[in-house]
Amino acid sequence: MSCILDQTMIDTDQIDREIATAERHLAEAAGDQSLCAIGRSGRPFPAVKYHEGAVASLAALRSRLAAGDSLEDALAVARSKLTRLGALAEKSTDWEAYLEGGRAVIERITESIRSDSA
Repeated sequence: MSCILDQTMIDTDQIDREIATAERHLAEAAGDQSLCAIGRSGRPFPAVKYHEGAVASLAALRSRLAAGDSLEDALAVARSKLTRLGALAEKSTDWEAYLEGGRAVIERITESIRSDSA
């Protein structure tokens, strides 16, 4: 499946590859611990949260594309969700890392699309 952003096509397989990579990084960062166990530990785990944020943003993006949104709209929704969570980043390094992971992957996809169209 392909989507259009400013006359640029993107194969949603790219999004799926990004999700698989982010999930692999998340699993590596978490080691043998579940995300629930990590959360309950009370200790900060910014590396895990960074990759969790990337996975969550990519999953939201993929969901919006599957629902029929344009790529531009799906990216806007992903950015909006991250912006709404911004106040949490002031409260903990984990949330800061989560947001940074989400923002980084969304911007990387946007830049990839724009460079492919240049």
